[in-house]
Amino acid sequence: ALTHIVTDITVNVVPNNYSKVLNGIVNIARGNHEHAEIGIVNFNRRNHKGFQLSSLNIVGGNVKGAQVAFINSCFDSLKGMQVGLINISKVNKGVQVGVINYSDTATEHTSIAFISIFRRGSYQAMEFLLTEMFPINVSVKTGLLAHNTLNFSSDPNFKTI
Repeated sequence: ALTHIVTDITVNVVPNNYSKVLNGIVNIARGNHEHAEIGIVNFNRRNHKGFQLSSLNIVGGNVKGAQVAFINSCFDSLKGMQVGLINISKVNKGVQVGVINYSDTATEHTSIAFISIFRRGSYQAMEFLLTEMFPINVSVKTGLLAHNTLNFSSDPNFKTI
């Protein structure tokens, strides 16, 4: 493992198949990494197995474990959990909790967010309703059938939707 200290900034750069904890401002795994990564930016070129905690997590391959950051990105299969403001995965086989969740393919997963976007394997619908209680209702449903419904009502006095 190479550790560079430049004016009190720690940058960890490790080779492929490295399996020790990385704790620095910037952690870069040139290949697979198995263990915890704690820093401001964590970058894995291939697969990560373990835990990542930072403001930005980027994994070029699969993730097995947990990513916790403002922005989490997994360019292949997620088998674990992403918790952050923005969560991105190609194939989600785990749990995403955030404000915006994006997955290219939805399989065997749970997505809890204000906005969940799936390109394939998801439910998308827009409903317009007229009722006695609310003259006009518009619902936008994305993600899973049981989750993620946004409801907009035409009655401003009804605040307990």
